Parts: sequence; structure tokens; C-alpha cells
Amino acid sequence: MNQHLQSILNFIQKNESLSNEQKTAILKSLKDADKELEITAFKLDRTEKVKRTTAILLEETIEELEQKRKSVEAQNRDLEMESALERVRSRSMGMQKSEELKEVIKIVYQQLAHLKIKLDHAGFVVDYTPLGNWHFWIADERHIPSKITHPYFDSVWAKQFNEAKEKGIDFFTTHLNFEEKNKFYQDLLKHIPGLTEQTKDFYFSCAGLGASTVLLGDIGLYIENFSGHPYSDEENNILMRFAKVFQQTYTRFLDLQKAEAQAREAQIEAALEKVRSSSLAMHHSTELEQVAGSLFDRLVELGLSFDGALIFIFDKEKKSISLWIATNHLSAPVQIDLPYDKAIENNTIIKDLWHAIETGEHIIDRSYSGEVKNEYFRYVAKYNESKIPEPVRHLQIEKESWTVHFVAEKNSMMGFDSWSGHPTKEEDFKILIRFAKVFEQAYTRFLDLQKAEAQAREAQIELALERVRARTMAMQHSDEL
Repeated sequence: MNQHLQSILNFIQKNESLSNEQKTAILKSLKDADKELEITAFKLDRTEKVKRTTAILLEETIEELEQKRKSVEAQNRDLEMESALERVRSRSMGMQKSEELKEVIKIVYQQLAHLKIKLDHAGFVVDYTPLGNWHFWIADERHIPSKITHPYFDSVWAKQFNEAKEKGIDFFTTHLNFEEKNKFYQDLLKHIPGLTEQTKDFYFSCAGLGASTVLLGDIGLYIENFSGHPYSDEENNILMRFAKVFQQTYTRFLDLQKAEAQAREAQIEAALEKVRSSSLAMHHSTELEQVAGSLFDRLVELGLSFDGALIFIFDKEKKSISLWIATNHLSAPVQIDLPYDKAIENNTIIKDLWHAIETGEHIIDRSYSGEVKNEYFRYVAKYNESKIPEPVRHLQIEKESWTVHFVAEKNSMMGFDSWSGHPTKEEDFKILIRFAKVFEQAYTRFLDLQKAEAQAREAQIELALERVRARTMAMQHSDEL
């Protein structure tokens, strides 16, 4: 019995003022109350056990649901990521030209952003060589070239890249504060021509630079943000998966590049062969102009970038120069003559041209401006005013500088010029060197024909003289004179 009821029962039993009937009735009520309390206690205990069991089951259910939710989210994330990777693979396999690698890096950038990774810039690093030129394919929201090549310069990122390559590490992160980031972009942007001031200001105004880079062989994939925040482990793992897909992409890129190089080489060789054929078809020295015209046509067909193409022929005895010019400013190639002129012999351009021919300096890469340039073109106009249109003569004087890239052979010189100051592409210059050699061969044939023509002319003259001598010796009378 409940101890409190027991106390009441003991008190009643000791109380002599109550009759036995009253005590019996009270005792019965106490026992009924005790029974009800026991039943209530039992129910409460059972309810508490049920609550505890329910709480445990509910907790397990919530935990299981949370695990399932996380599993579903992970599966959805993985499906989303695989879908993004598949888009990259699909674009990679759809490449028909190596230049389309810029489209692949754009897809990589877009898909990483779609996966909620905060990035302002993504790029491929290709053709890595220690301390050599950097080659990048880039995608971001700024107006910058998609393909950039620039010389090596010391930076935190470059040192990390080199160190990772040396140690065989395939991943590293970079963090630059405001000052370090601006130092990096001051060194970098001077190698990227054509950027607007607005674009430069953007880079210099950003808070910092946070980057993650994955290395695979001689290539790499990196992402950057200009808030300077580091990327999480999950984001870096995603980047690594994209990098593996890029490795497959790069294999296709190299295959396309090789095929394009072979096709380009066949195209160049066909163009050279046409020039050789036209030179071998010469029967008279006057046909050299046709060879020069054919050569200019082949340069245009190959799509080389230049403002003008020039061929120089030097007469070392007379100290004179014959020059063919083809340019967008002229409707057809023009031949001009530059006779020896004592007034111009100390001009830097003239001296450089003759120095290259006389000393065998193979390549001339110069930029001329001011009075040196103007004096030379006044000299050109002096002897060829009727051949050069007036607008072209004005352009030659008005432009600030004249940049030339010439290849000198034994008797001739060939090259490109530019009025914009932009250098000739390395690939175009290599092609120019090959054409210069072919034209030198054509010019050698020209000299042979010229010599043969001179000999034939001399034989003609000698034959005519011999006829006169024979008739003279045959005179029998004075009136035969």
C-alpha cells in the first residue's frame, strides 16, 4: 500500500472515537484508493516506456531519413556532376579543329558555375616546359583573348607550378592578397595586348585571388575567384574530376593539331611548289616579275598576316635595289627602283638593308620611325612617284612607325611590313623564311637566264660583226664599200 495511505490507515486504527463500522468503511475506501493509485502508476509507467520507445524509434527514423536525404542529395549531386562532365566530353568529341579548345574551356567554366562553384576565371595550361613560355586557353566574363601565350616570369603561382612538377604533386592551391594579386597582374597584363582600361581596372580593384590547380602530365586545369576565398575539399574534388576529362580532351586536341599541322604543311609545300614551277617555267629574265606575282598570290592564299609583302633584289655593282611590293593599299604588285643616291646612303634603313646582304645577316627585325622612316620614303617617292598612289605616299609619312621582318639571302631579300606595329606571328615568319629560299632559287635561275641571254646577245653581235668582216675582206673594188 502507498505509504501515505498506510499512515492514514494506522492513524484511523488507533483512533478510538471511530466505530468499527466507520473504520471498516474508511479502510475499504483506502484500499480502493490504493488500488487505483497502483493502476494509475502502472499506466504512467507503461506510458513512459512507450514514450521512451517511441522517442528512440523516432530518433532512429529521423536519423535514417537524414541519411537517406543526404544519400539522395549525394546521388543527385553526382548525377548533376556526371551530366556536367558529359557535356564537356560531348563538346570535346565534337571538336573538328584544335582552335575549338576555346569552346571546351567555356563549357568547363559554365558547368562548374552550374554546379554552384564560385569562380571568375577558368583555364587550361598546355605544352608546359620549365621556365619556358606559358600557353593558356581561358574562359571568364572579361573581354580577354581565349588563347594567350606569354614569356615566363616569376610569380607565386608559377613557382608553385614548377615545384609541383618537380615533386610530382598533382594539386595545389594559391592565395594572393590585394597587393600580391596586383603585382601578379601588373606583370601578366603587359603581355596581353588589346585589353581595355575598364578590364584592367577590374583586375586591379578585386579583393584578392584564390585559385586551385590540378596537374596531369604537361597540362593543367585551374579555377580562380577574385574574392580571394579558398575552395572547399568538395569543390577541389570536382575540379579533379573535370581535369581527368580534360586529359581525354587534350589527347583529341593533340590529334587534331597534328592533323592540322600535316594539312598545313601540305598546303605550304603546294604553294612553294607553285612558285618553283613558275620559276622553272621562266624562259626570259623579264619573266621574274611573274614569279614575284605568283609568290605574293601564294602568301595571300596561305592566309598569312601582314600589311605588305616585299621582295628586294640587290645590284652590288651599281649599289641599286629593285623592289616588288604587294599590299592591301595597292590593287596589284608594283615594281619600284631604288638607284644609288649619295644623299640617302647614310640612312639607317638603307644601311641595314645593304649590311644584311653584304654580311649575311639572315633576319632583320626592326621598327623605324621619325625622320629615318620619312627620309627613306621620300627617297622611294622621288624615283617612283608615278607608281605609288598619293594616298599610299601620305600614309607612309603620316604613320608613326614602320615595322619590318625581313629574311636576307645571298642576292635577294624578302619580308613583311606592318604599319600597326604588331609583330609577325612566329609561324608566319617560318613560312616566310621558306619562301625566301625558294625565291632565291628563282633569282639564281633569273641570273642564269640573264647570263645566257647576255651570251646569246654577244654571240648575235659577234655573228653580225663577223658578217661585216667577211664582206669587208671580200671587197675586190673600192666601189664595193
